[in-house]
Amino acid sequence: MKNNKGFTLIELLVVVAIIGALAAVGVVAYNGYTAAAKKNASKAIHANAVKYVSAELAKCNLDPDSTILGGAASCGNDAATIANGLTGGNTPFQDKDPFDSGNAIVGTAPTDPEGNVVITGTAEDADGKSTLTFATQFSKSSSDTLTNTIDIE
Repeated sequence: MKNNKGFTLIELLVVVAIIGALAAVGVVAYNGYTAAAKKNASKAIHANAVKYVSAELAKCNLDPDSTILGGAASCGNDAATIANGLTGGNTPFQDKDPFDSGNAIVGTAPTDPEGNVVITGTAEDADGKSTLTFATQFSKSSSDTLTNTIDIE
């Protein structure tokens, strides 16, 4: 009498089918999680950039002759000059774009705006006011954009 121990071919095929179905569901869920994580990281970087610049500009209320943004600008500068200092080669921002991990997060007009904080500034108007604008786009659609402004006097 033979005592065969082991699995039949049908049992092995059922196990492989179940593992395949679980893997398919897991890959779809993982892609959703990573997309949401990239979007949330971009939102956090945008908020941190706005807070940083606001805090640096608050220094001007204490000492109007101080330099701000790591020496990239002075308190008397308009928003356009400050935007150039924030987006130039010596930008104080070290964050990387979560959608394109090799590139810097800030810029003036990136070719692929998804996930980038685009900083623009206006020159002083007749009243001596100018505006810094921070815009971050979270998808290929321009309707999914977060925008903040800071007025500089």
